[in-house]
Amino acid sequence: MFIQLNKILLFAAALMVASCSEPNSKPNADASTADTTDVFDIQKELGKDRIIDSINGYLEKNATDANAFAARAQRHLTFRNLSQALNDAELAITIDSTSAFVQEVVGDVHYITNRTRISKQSWERCIALEPENISCRMKLAELYNAIEEYRKSLRLVNEVLDRDKTNPAAYFLKGLNIVYVSNDTVQALPYIQRAIELDEQYFEALDLLGVWLTQRKDPLALAYLNRAANIANSASSYYKIGFLHKELNQFELAIEALDKAVQINPNDVESYYLMGYCYVELEEYDAAIAKFDKCLSIREMNHRAYYARGYTYELLENYPQARIDFGSALKYNPDHEPSKAAMRRLQGK
Repeated sequence: MFIQLNKILLFAAALMVASCSEPNSKPNADASTADTTDVFDIQKELGKDRIIDSINGYLEKNATDANAFAARAQRHLTFRNLSQALNDAELAITIDSTSAFVQEVVGDVHYITNRTRISKQSWERCIALEPENISCRMKLAELYNAIEEYRKSLRLVNEVLDRDKTNPAAYFLKGLNIVYVSNDTVQALPYIQRAIELDEQYFEALDLLGVWLTQRKDPLALAYLNRAANIANSASSYYKIGFLHKELNQFELAIEALDKAVQINPNDVESYYLMGYCYVELEEYDAAIAKFDKCLSIREMNHRAYYARGYTYELLENYPQARIDFGSALKYNPDHEPSKAAMRRLQGK
């Protein structure tokens, strides 16, 4: 999900403050009263395991504090301890179903474990209990987007933006919903751009805007894709940069980006395939064949790579080898029309 909860960090760290106090002092279970400067300093010093330890210590003396069980459930989610998270969430909701925080965490746990109906009900209850709650609205909006109820998601996102006009995730999700509702990226672009203005490191927004602009063959896409690659440094990011250069007929630059992709992921079939395409365009046929060979060494059942290699052999007038490759393409995809046309074209050669 796009939203990261701060409430759990505040609450858990507040419990650490309590557990480190004098033996006869009363623990403070109210996260809203915690000194946030001390909270984050302590959290940074103690590390992840000590947070759960401090919650455990607090619960030994406060076994009916629903928010503490919810806080521990959320912490277990961080480490994907799903059974423990579910157990704590159920304890929390049994103790107090009127806490918006508890309802939010219950929704989180069930969302991760694919019980989205319960998540929906929990986040709706969270909003009913705390009408100005932004986090639960965003999570419910993301859920509606995931199940393709885009208009409901859009309504919730608009409610978030009515309350917080500086929420980058809300602008991003609004842009997505507009595209799904109207199939109009032009109308959605300003919302994705606004998300980036508010969060310059918003990878998903940078990546998506780069892809959309690539579809329009807009050179401005490169700026967004490069920023995304600087954040993620992933094979996928460099593939998208390579694809953009290919669309702009900048084949050498495309190969340079795609080479970075395969250095990160040596089994990136699509990057090898696109490099082969670029080498064909540059009339460097031996290099192209080498890339298509690499595709097939990674994934043998790849009719596109067989066809591409066969086409390259045809350009080299190596018709017997071209015919073998076109036949292999049809073996794996009998309905591949380009390979059928190629076999007809090679008749008599």
